[in-house]
Amino acid sequence: MTLPFKIKDGILACGADLKSKFCFTKGGRLYISDDFGDLSRIDNMENYEKAMKEAIRVYKVRPKIIACDIHPGYFSTKFAQNYAANNPQCVLYKVQHHYAHIASCMLDNGIKGKVIGVSFDGTGFGTDDNIWGSEILLADLRGFKRMAHLDYIPMPGGESAVREPWRMAFSYLYKTYNHRLFNLGIPFMKKIGREKSSVLSKMIMNKINSPLTSSMGRLFDGVSSILGVCDKITYEAEAAIELERIADVNCEEKYAYKIQNGFEDSAIRIGEIIRGIVNDIKRNEENSIISAKFHNTIAHFVKDAVSRIKKKEGTSKVVFSGGVFQNKYLVMRVKEFFSESEYKIYFHNVFPPTDVCIALGQIAVAGGQSEKGRR
Repeated sequence: MTLPFKIKDGILACGADLKSKFCFTKGGRLYISDDFGDLSRIDNMENYEKAMKEAIRVYKVRPKIIACDIHPGYFSTKFAQNYAANNPQCVLYKVQHHYAHIASCMLDNGIKGKVIGVSFDGTGFGTDDNIWGSEILLADLRGFKRMAHLDYIPMPGGESAVREPWRMAFSYLYKTYNHRLFNLGIPFMKKIGREKSSVLSKMIMNKINSPLTSSMGRLFDGVSSILGVCDKITYEAEAAIELERIADVNCEEKYAYKIQNGFEDSAIRIGEIIRGIVNDIKRNEENSIISAKFHNTIAHFVKDAVSRIKKKEGTSKVVFSGGVFQNKYLVMRVKEFFSESEYKIYFHNVFPPTDVCIALGQIAVAGGQSEKGRR
């Protein structure tokens, strides 16, 4: 594709390890690879590395910059590190995952200036070594500042909590009610039983295989399971997809929430939302209404957080990226709430908002930062 603005030639971006693509710049154009899927699979790793080396040879690319994710365990990160180590003329740039999401949407829309970036997805390694995923950033192509995000929450079982959303459901309930959750009397607690509840509560209390996350994707999973919609997934994002599917589009209600200002950034408190959901369950409210109220709440606090940042920083351009924005109901509400003329909002045009676009964001950031001599 032709670049919407000038980015120097000789940048190679390695992408992420899920929905993995690489890309490079040459002759004022951007060349993008096929999708190699999940790089935790040996065959995909081999295909990725083979295709990368073949592209460098065929297109006679001489990378001066190689960009990758900051995740230390990613195959794509290790590939970039090894390439830079073996090619002294090549400078390594590491780009945080959600910043790359925002930069990819900026590239997709031809934006170079300062924006407020909203990046919601399932996972991405953060600069504090926690798992991010609900990031509201102030960014341009030279750097970013984290402005707001969800409360951190333990993921009991680590990756198992992605495949089994009931684990996240328990974690949100435990954070909100502590040991009082055993007396909630809602169907979810009766379903998982005392034995599982006891094991998970001990894992959370003792920090056993329970990494912290601010992931919006995991919040959707947890709410889906609390409502009994999906406890275990059979395909990616199933719990969130099913939660969206049942939402009543005619419902305009929302739950209470709290944004707490911190020294460096703001935390969006999840507890009030979870309490509202539990109270509705106890009142035998329809799941379609609860789902809609939850979706509406997410859109409301995005608007609220962005408005506060706009007032402080002065920028009115708002960029949205990340897999959560494949949710049509949520996007509908966000567009509705940002319909005032004071905002200019941007979603992806050419590329999807998933990790497919990470390499594009890495290209944009590496180009922007290299102009200023930053790493």
